[in-house]
Amino acid sequence: MGGQKKPAKKKKSSSSGGAKVSSQTPVFGSIEDGDAEEFAECLARTPQCVHETNKNGWTPAHQAAFSGEVEMLKTLIARGAAVDKRDHDGDTPVHYAAAQGEMDCIRALADAGCALELKDNDGETPVDVASKAVKKDLKALIKERAERAEKKGEEEGVGGDGGVEEAAATLAAASIED
Repeated sequence: MGGQKKPAKKKKSSSSGGAKVSSQTPVFGSIEDGDAEEFAECLARTPQCVHETNKNGWTPAHQAAFSGEVEMLKTLIARGAAVDKRDHDGDTPVHYAAAQGEMDCIRALADAGCALELKDNDGETPVDVASKAVKKDLKALIKERAERAEKKGEEEGVGGDGGVEEAAATLAAASIED
């Protein structure tokens, strides 16, 4: 996942009054620490924090997916967090959930409609970077989503594939071995 490039500098935020923005803002710290009380305080104090990015281009959703904080992730999603936002390496929150073996986070992101087959800047999909613990379940989830999309297309009489071809290509490209 993601190369070892130097990340772009974070722009000064208008919500910070022009002050330098730390890469470890309170919302990121609360998620990383698993501190639900501090997390709730951050959201109450600064609702727009769900859209913050750190020096690596991560959003709080990236941090929650990486940290396995599924309840925080669900809260972020409910408050409008972008589930397919890419960081500086092109990774989405589902890339991090997959790499960390966080299947509950993968499911939460999938339920919110994230793309499970996006490639990062290195051309890797979440399946490519998935830990052995979740690779099989992630492939099954992609297959299930593709079948659901195909069935929905047939029921609606739609000629399009609803992303089925891309999901099928992802599955074909991914090693079936775990």
